[in-house]
Amino acid sequence: MKAASHNFKDEDHLQKLLLKVIKADQLSELVESTLGEDYDHSKIQFPQFSIDHLSRRACIDAGRRVLRSLEFLEVLTADQNVSLTKNEIMRPDIVCINAEQQCVVMFELKVSSVTGRQSLTELIAYEQELKNTLPFLAEYDVCHVLISPEWSTLMDHSVASSVTWSGRQILCLQAGLEKRKLTLKTRIPEAWKITGAAHFPELAMPCITVCLYDLDAYTAKDTVDSDDKKSKLTDELDNRIWTALSVIAREGDRIGGHGFALLWKDTSSISLTSYNITICGVSPFEFYKMSRERSTILADDGRLVAALDRFIYDSDPDGVSGALLRVAQSADTLLREVSDPRLEGWSNWATERRTLCSRGIPLLCEFWGALGDYSRDYVMNPAVRTHQRNLLLNGTGDWRDPKVGLPLIQSFTKPELFYEGEVRCSDAFRLGVLLGLDRLLRLNIQHADLPRYRARYEWNRIEMMAAIEEVRMLANAASNVERPENGFTFIDDPLADDEEEAARFVNWLTRDFFGRNVTVVRCFFVGFFSGFAFDPSRGLLDPEPSDEMIAQMAESIADCSAEILLTAQILEKEGPLPLLAENAYSEARSALGLKKTFKAVDISRLTTRQLFRAWPKVLYLSDLVVENVFHQHFPLATEGLDWNWFKQGVREAQSRGEVSFGVILLPNGQFVTGRTTPPEMGDFEMHNDDPENKVLFLDRSNGIGLMRVVSWADLENGQAFASVRDH
Repeated sequence: MKAASHNFKDEDHLQKLLLKVIKADQLSELVESTLGEDYDHSKIQFPQFSIDHLSRRACIDAGRRVLRSLEFLEVLTADQNVSLTKNEIMRPDIVCINAEQQCVVMFELKVSSVTGRQSLTELIAYEQELKNTLPFLAEYDVCHVLISPEWSTLMDHSVASSVTWSGRQILCLQAGLEKRKLTLKTRIPEAWKITGAAHFPELAMPCITVCLYDLDAYTAKDTVDSDDKKSKLTDELDNRIWTALSVIAREGDRIGGHGFALLWKDTSSISLTSYNITICGVSPFEFYKMSRERSTILADDGRLVAALDRFIYDSDPDGVSGALLRVAQSADTLLREVSDPRLEGWSNWATERRTLCSRGIPLLCEFWGALGDYSRDYVMNPAVRTHQRNLLLNGTGDWRDPKVGLPLIQSFTKPELFYEGEVRCSDAFRLGVLLGLDRLLRLNIQHADLPRYRARYEWNRIEMMAAIEEVRMLANAASNVERPENGFTFIDDPLADDEEEAARFVNWLTRDFFGRNVTVVRCFFVGFFSGFAFDPSRGLLDPEPSDEMIAQMAESIADCSAEILLTAQILEKEGPLPLLAENAYSEARSALGLKKTFKAVDISRLTTRQLFRAWPKVLYLSDLVVENVFHQHFPLATEGLDWNWFKQGVREAQSRGEVSFGVILLPNGQFVTGRTTPPEMGDFEMHNDDPENKVLFLDRSNGIGLMRVVSWADLENGQAFASVRDH
């Protein structure tokens, strides 16, 4: 229960005071706003999908919308029956209309949290009667104002749910009296339990595939060639299939689901379909399991937890819910006119993506729900359109184009490259694989333009260009990275000759972007010269690469492995390695059959295939013993951030007993909340004696973690950030 003392005699008293203010057109001026009008997520930073910020952002946006409607109000009714049906009583406290915006503003007043329990129920009931009177009145044009001096947990949760998941426009106001005058202050419900999920869990996006078989696919004679069997949909894609994607997305929005769909062309010679639609949802059970694993939800946090634990243990739900099936079947009427659609391939996006990389050419993406909101916000974001135009195909692309849509989908999951803006050995290696694959696939297509090469080329190209865009952003933010005199040109057409331009980009990467970090550069060339061998679409070890592929990496992988292992050996002699590094070092030596006292000559005697098989363990070790690329960042702005949200995250973590929880400035310039002491420091905890006014602050922006206790005020005005840099 969240209560505040007040001197209102009853609801009539509050209503009379409010009516007086409304009729004098002073309501907008009276409201003290805490909604952070200076905080504009669309102009300050690049959008980041955050499940934990959905509810808060929705409440802020809805509150701002209603605030803008509180001027020039005309009172329609005040505590009068508005029901159109005889013998029914519906008495909203105050109903106003804003003639300028042509929206209706409904006020519900409560002076006690006890009577406040039914406040939202009443608002929704009055809204229904309002729409009986004014049919097709948009949800956006119905503004609700809920005013009370006392706020209960039930009121907070009901408002947050209605705003976040039902799209209602509700402003919460805390009422008070000062010298018999009405005071009103905005309130943001803190009803969301922060999950700490910066990214979707790996299995959080279940999917099914609508396979578009030819109408006679199963009646054709077995002697007919497979290419002929699927010829009807091959010549030209019917417009009804494009329309079906829109129907699917609109159905997802209509039923309140969240997900995306991908239309792709199947290049496999053994498939009976030419086109398929993979439809993905979001599994709430995976987020729940993650919260339980991270202890953001504890076993004794309510009776529902134990019951859900039993259900998940007994049933192991895969997330393919009735909502996902409904969306997948929503366009059947259209699809059955041109094909025989069948639901197949129950899977998840992490698995499906690996399969599609080697056989499916992506054609069209669609999104709905929270994922749809994010994709549209991203494409429309002024910062993105100004600074990331390459990713938007020079501003002409949108979420439906796979070159834009697929990177958006990947942004929901943990990045495989440059996580949190750091440039590690593993990042250099994976970037090398992308660039190396691009070179090799181009050569193969130029030699034999086969559909399977085209499919792999398209997926790799999309991922590569997203990685290059990230390189550009990191380079622009670093003061110690030399900019190229001329920009780089990347040609999509694999038949075009771009060798000279590609070589110029690689030279800039290794000389300037990687900061002449020798080991990082060597890791890059291991991937670059061995693209097919390390192609993630088929895995590192299965199938084994050919002798020809192995021979191409001989020198690069030998030199790089020796550099990493000898670095670990030296560090171990200088002092005990952190636990993670010690275990990784032991596993890498074991994979190569090296003793603890090995010498450089012992590594030189290993075969290239041995080094290839052990490379994943050696690469993991490299991130723990080799310094990241040093990028000196330009000064970063701290104003305009939603600091109250950060405070909520820290407060909830402290309530769970996480002592070393605070605010972190990442190498990519983002502020987040999290544990400020790394796991390898064991039980070491840094304490904050004044958690109400101070917070632990870890600055990782330049690759060196500097931590201390600072005041929230100094963080908000940038003084803490500046003083840490000076230190």
